[in-house]
Amino acid sequence: MNLRQIHNSLVSGRFIVIIFIILVFIMRLLSQPDWSDPAFWTAFLLQISISLVLLQVNYTFTIIRSRTMLPTLFYLLMTGGTPLFYTAWQGSIAAFGVMICLVCLFDSYQKPASQLNALNIGLILTLCSFVWP
Repeated sequence: MNLRQIHNSLVSGRFIVIIFIILVFIMRLLSQPDWSDPAFWTAFLLQISISLVLLQVNYTFTIIRSRTMLPTLFYLLMTGGTPLFYTAWQGSIAAFGVMICLVCLFDSYQKPASQLNALNIGLILTLCSFVWP
């Protein structure tokens, strides 16, 4: 294997996302003194779902020309390496809403009748602004 093949296998394989999710989980368990905290688990599950939606958005709408996992890996690295995000479930709900808005926005691109998507985006952003910490 040359260096380009190693790079392509690292940034485009789904196995690497699973490894990152496990690493984020281990980092959180090692740094969290109270494992029974529901805010900890809620924020963790929301952030994992955000990373999977981000992965699906990248694959569906080809934001980056090649099939890559880099946006998802960077998001997992950011949330897994920052203790401020460990129990911030309000911010995770707002970020999930923004991800849903991005899906609606990219879905309405160059469609003539996209007023319903614009209404959905405005409604979701308004609701998410109520839970922003």
